Amino acid sequence: MTPGFANALLAAMDEGSIKVNFKGVAMGDSWISGLNFVEAWGPLMVSLSLMDAQQLEELEVPVRACAAAVDAGNWWNAALSG
Repeated sequence: MTPGFANALLAAMDEGSIKVNFKGVAMGDSWISGLNFVEAWGPLMVSLSLMDAQQLEELEVPVRACAAAVDAGNWWNAALSG
């Protein structure tokens, strides 16, 4: 929704139908650090009793793969492994 709004606002500004002093954008609930989210999901699931310790241990394999891909700057594999 935000990109659609931004495009409409820019178009209106360019055609002069709206006059604003637009300085920037604030994003709520944005994906700032995907790795932090990926690393938090397992412990969250355990705390909600949706996973046990064994399942958490199994989940750590792709989480570590995701972290290694992020460290290597391989964003495609980071997205696929996490």
